[in-house]
Amino acid sequence: MLVQSILDPGIDGEHVVEDKPLRIGRSIAFYEDAEESIKNVAELCFQQFESLGHEIVDVQVPTPDKYSSAHLKIIAYEAAEYHMRHFPDNLQSYSTGAKNGIEYGSHISKEQYEDARREQERARREIDLAVEGVDCIFLPTMPIDVPLRSAETVKVGSATMGVVGATIRYTALFNVTGHPTVALPVRAFSDANDMELPPSFQVVGKRNADLSILKVAQRIELYVSR
Repeated sequence: MLVQSILDPGIDGEHVVEDKPLRIGRSIAFYEDAEESIKNVAELCFQQFESLGHEIVDVQVPTPDKYSSAHLKIIAYEAAEYHMRHFPDNLQSYSTGAKNGIEYGSHISKEQYEDARREQERARREIDLAVEGVDCIFLPTMPIDVPLRSAETVKVGSATMGVVGATIRYTALFNVTGHPTVALPVRAFSDANDMELPPSFQVVGKRNADLSILKVAQRIELYVSR
């Protein structure tokens, strides 16, 4: 606990969730473009939670597209700035993806970066509000089943996306806001939905409440991963 409190000063006893019924946030609109099998597993999970005496609370989470541009600008600008300061001669040795990201970031202006940071603050406030009255928000980690290693694009809803963009579609928002998130496999219902591998779902908590969300995720894993 001492080490945890040094690494994360926000960890304290006020955030610890005891063994009592949970209030679990649900935001169906957030994952409306997920594959039907993912949506079905989500619904079965919420039914399972309710059957065990937990409360499901509908919350408003920004859609994945709302802050995706801010996320991309922030990580690309900061990566480019760090790279050019410390490793300016190494660009050609990087993978194509890393090289393209750094080159993109190098063309983002300081003003565009600062605009993205303001968007980041707005996103934080929205998630703070969404998670305020619940112990966690329970969401799919990805909108799709595990893609083939050889795949370059995948279908997400009616859109065709690059594999990387699709696989981070539901997690990028929380990378922007800094809310602690735990991803876990949902084994309980994957067979019923003809999924070769159990889908991943994420448990999102309040900022500076890492210990609390770890405890909540541990409980939820017992409910859905048997």
